[in-house]
Amino acid sequence: YSVQIYKPNVPIICDQIVVMGSNAIDFLHHERKDHEVGTKLLEPIENHPLKLFHDYRRTSALEQGKCDADEADSDDYSFEGRSGILMVAEVENTTVPLKSFDSLITKLVQVLKDGGMHPIEMKTPDDDAAATVIPMTEGHITVRVWPDQKYCALDIHLWSSFNKMEQLRDALVKALGSDHSSLSSYRIVTGGMQGTSTWDEDHKTIGPVIEQTRSCDGADYIREGDLNSKETHDIVTEEALGLLQGDGALAAVMCGPTKEDCKSLDAVTRHKSIDEVIFIPTCPELAAASEFSENIGDIMVRCEKEILTALRATASSKGRISAFIVDPSAPVTMVKIASSIWSSQRSLFQLLAEHFIIVSLMPDHRDSWRKRHNFIDRVRKALVYDPMFAAELVISSSDETMEVGILSTEDTEFFIHLEDVAKNVERRTSGLDVVV
Repeated sequence: YSVQIYKPNVPIICDQIVVMGSNAIDFLHHERKDHEVGTKLLEPIENHPLKLFHDYRRTSALEQGKCDADEADSDDYSFEGRSGILMVAEVENTTVPLKSFDSLITKLVQVLKDGGMHPIEMKTPDDDAAATVIPMTEGHITVRVWPDQKYCALDIHLWSSFNKMEQLRDALVKALGSDHSSLSSYRIVTGGMQGTSTWDEDHKTIGPVIEQTRSCDGADYIREGDLNSKETHDIVTEEALGLLQGDGALAAVMCGPTKEDCKSLDAVTRHKSIDEVIFIPTCPELAAASEFSENIGDIMVRCEKEILTALRATASSKGRISAFIVDPSAPVTMVKIASSIWSSQRSLFQLLAEHFIIVSLMPDHRDSWRKRHNFIDRVRKALVYDPMFAAELVISSSDETMEVGILSTEDTEFFIHLEDVAKNVERRTSGLDVVV
């Protein structure tokens, strides 16, 4: 669960935003506790439990495929990229002679062996040298010295046995006759090496340890109820329209070719907040065509012009639209037309009221309905309104799922009203599960 809290008009900083996330606490429904912290701007918590909500999201580990035990427990890292770690250490105030470079390197090689590393045989450096590389099975170490300044630079590059890095650095510093007071070091992630023998163990110790803290338990109860019944559709439509503010609203319902196909039309017509309903059937030419027809673009353009003409005529005589509902019977091509209409700033300001809602009913939770989700999201991005909210209600029985996409503007208490919608749908459908 994640939520964004938004408080406008805060002195000096203008707007204050706080984002919270949790794997256990549902911020929308969890009981709130007053910790009796003194406030100057906020009202008492009991007056606005949801009033400050601006964004809320609930994700399911099961739906996202994060509960696959085979994937989580897999030990096959053969196709992963290998990483290495480079530690740059600057050692000052050394007390061991640095001019006898051959003897110094011999001493450092022994320190590596004592630390469990595996140095590879190398050519002995000249005694008057000042730099060399010590190769190891686990990586390599570059050693550079400045005897007059009593300074030694170490580049410790490991591509395995990473857990020994700090222990190895401390042992080398001690061998140079220095200590931590004269040491500075830092680490960076670099390229690694394929085929290291300790990779299986190293993989368990590097990077953040990913643990599954999200719930992977499916529902252990049976939800009764018929999602496909007209009664359920009526209840869902009626409650969603409860987000309307005030009475006397003009609504438009986009449907299939006939009124008989349109499950939500009756519920919209009967709603107490709505005085008149515009029935928008699927254009006959569009109903007879396939979504993939060669001339589908031309047909959709003609259909969009017809719909716009009808909507503008109604808006000019009866006022602007407060609710736009997409019935499940409307084909995808009609949803695309609706998206085109409401993505136009001209249409928005000509046809829609200052406060309006858009409701899209999706009776089957499957990928083929994704374009209906895209419709709500596309309109949301095209709108220039603040405040504006978009939400999805997922209504489930034991083996079926319905989704309701909602867009609402100018409702400063949207989350309070949305919670009421969810509770009322769950109560009236007697057993269906409703999740925001």
